[in-house]
Amino acid sequence: LPYTKDRAAVEAGTQLIQLQNCHVANIIIGNMGSDEKEEKRWIHPSTPWSGHMFSLVSSLENRGLRSIKLGRVDCQTKSDFKTIHSLLSLSSVQSWTISNLQLGKTNIQEMKFQKSKVSQLTIDCCWTVWDKTSLSPIFDCLSCIGVEEIKIKKVDCSTSLISLMSLLSIPTLKSWSIDKLKMDYPENPWLHLAKAAGQGSINSLTVGRGSSQYVENWVREEVEAVKISIDLLCLNGGPETDEEVKTLCTALALSQQWKIKRLNLPDTIGATSW
Repeated sequence: LPYTKDRAAVEAGTQLIQLQNCHVANIIIGNMGSDEKEEKRWIHPSTPWSGHMFSLVSSLENRGLRSIKLGRVDCQTKSDFKTIHSLLSLSSVQSWTISNLQLGKTNIQEMKFQKSKVSQLTIDCCWTVWDKTSLSPIFDCLSCIGVEEIKIKKVDCSTSLISLMSLLSIPTLKSWSIDKLKMDYPENPWLHLAKAAGQGSINSLTVGRGSSQYVENWVREEVEAVKISIDLLCLNGGPETDEEVKTLCTALALSQQWKIKRLNLPDTIGATSW
């Protein structure tokens, strides 16, 4: 179904599925290509889309559906995601892919779910996080289908870690990994990182912006509480007091390697802190 706004085509597909003994193994909805200008190929789960698409989803129950591929999905409200949730949560579904998911201002590309020995979610492209958007619908969906393992290629947190940590705190989660995580804001990130569920690892973690003095917002006890495996820690900025130096060194001890792009130290800091 390349054009979900084609009501007649969707209704015809629904009637076909409802035929006696009809079995549906795989379904592809929306454009899977790369032309973002083709607005008509976006999936907009809102009125009038929701009416005929909800009927389609309902008809797929007990039809043996195993695989789902969705193109570009644009959800501006929580209710917009309800139909998508119903589709992805069908009990027979073993795998699904969303090419491009837009939740308000948050964009997640190449999201894939696979049930095998471990229920695994993979995000192959960059995830740009804006915490002003509530991502609770997708988190509820992932909790419902029992995600146990999450792999993310790249995350760019422009404001804070709240949304990311909500994803990594799903009750069923056993392990997770992030290839590249960038936290470009002055708040304390370690308090959130300590709350992540399961066994987590970050290949490359970048903290700070330019030469900002962000270490003053860190708490050493919260840094010590982090149990995540970090391979490379990259820092931009530096401490202003001896106590901040000790907190910074505590953070450096979390990783196998570390790199500081720019370090500004006042003359009052003594060498003993290092």
